[in-house]
Amino acid sequence: NLNMPITYGFTPLTETEYLGSGLVEAYKKEFKNAPDVSKKVIKIKTGNFTSNIIEQKLSKDFAGNDDLRPNMKFTYIDDGYAVSTDAHKLLGIYDKSLLGKEEFFGDKDELWRIGEYAKYPKWRQVVPSPYQLKTKKINAQLLYNFLLKLIKYKATSGYSYGMVLKIDNETTLGFNTRLLIQSLATSMKFGDDVYIHYLEGVKGRPVLFTNIKDWDLGKPNSTFVLTMPIMVDDIFNYILYDLNTESYEKGGEVKQTIDALKKGDELTIKFGSSVS
Repeated sequence: NLNMPITYGFTPLTETEYLGSGLVEAYKKEFKNAPDVSKKVIKIKTGNFTSNIIEQKLSKDFAGNDDLRPNMKFTYIDDGYAVSTDAHKLLGIYDKSLLGKEEFFGDKDELWRIGEYAKYPKWRQVVPSPYQLKTKKINAQLLYNFLLKLIKYKATSGYSYGMVLKIDNETTLGFNTRLLIQSLATSMKFGDDVYIHYLEGVKGRPVLFTNIKDWDLGKPNSTFVLTMPIMVDDIFNYILYDLNTESYEKGGEVKQTIDALKKGDELTIKFGSSVS
């Protein structure tokens, strides 16, 4: 029955084998009772990527910074998409004015460094086929607030900033919290509805965040964010968020929902078996 102050952070939990599993459970309890964190994501105006400074900045934020792979430090225009990636996350901004074009995009004084024969990674091969993917609409704001809370109270595990996301009964994946915050916030900037697309029961494969349910690379308005999961050794040593109940650990879903409500919001009440 340890009582662990939230200010201790998650770092001591890496020594669970020495300190006992009670420390993990005590920290999870303190984290659950700590004040929630909330931040509103501002939507952006989309369209005409080559003149849209905000979209260009978002794209640059997803690009790599490895001098050994200079071709990944720039956005690449590829037949309708402005693509940027650092091999851990990828942003593909759809713009019909980019159809039929294929070239690096960026400052001309910088582009010369990669040379005229530079090749961009074959990013389309990394994106799973929509016919393989399961789709779930998520409450992006609730998940986003939860991720911010993880960072504020240092509740992520180790240097990987690890947390666990339960998508369905068959799919539980580990993620870098900072990377997931960036990916989710970016999707929220492009639209009100956010969907997660994933391979059910498969670990180590990317998940996608989009603003349309029937997402496909070949469709208009098919902007997407691709995020790579990370390996986690034992999910019980991580804070877990369950997309099925919009809760974490035991209970909390009612409070989470009520706290997120604003004046004028509408609720849909689902009726089912009173026994279950």
